Amino acid sequence: SALAAAADDHRPLASALIACPTPYAAAAADSRSSGNSQLPEGLESDGFLGQPRLLRAAAKAIAPGGTLLLSSNAEDVAVRMSEAALAAGFGLRPAAASSPHHSASRDALLSRRSRRWREAGGQRAVGGAWRIGARGWERG
Repeated sequence: SALAAAADDHRPLASALIACPTPYAAAAADSRSSGNSQLPEGLESDGFLGQPRLLRAAAKAIAPGGTLLLSSNAEDVAVRMSEAALAAGFGLRPAAASSPHHSASRDALLSRRSRRWREAGGQRAVGGAWRIGARGWERG
């Protein structure tokens, strides 16, 4: 992988972006759920771009003080990737001051997956590091 090559060449990266537009399969809340059978099975699946193994490789390739940016269109995936980034040795950089970007009209646009995540009491990706203008995860 490119991350392994950067680490092996002793030319650390200043930053990296892991953008995951397609999440892994959501856990079915009930038997009525039908999911996309083509999605990776879970966070650890080889087919999922934000898997912990990739985040550990990023931690080796990014220079101390460097930045990892994570992106996902599914709130539960964003939360799980952030947990994996912490476990890989990244620390959260403080967010710049910004105004909240949450509104009731945005809630109407949520995917079924995001609505179920919130209804189940899943951790929210709002405020602090989740704000627009946040500076990402810093390798210490």
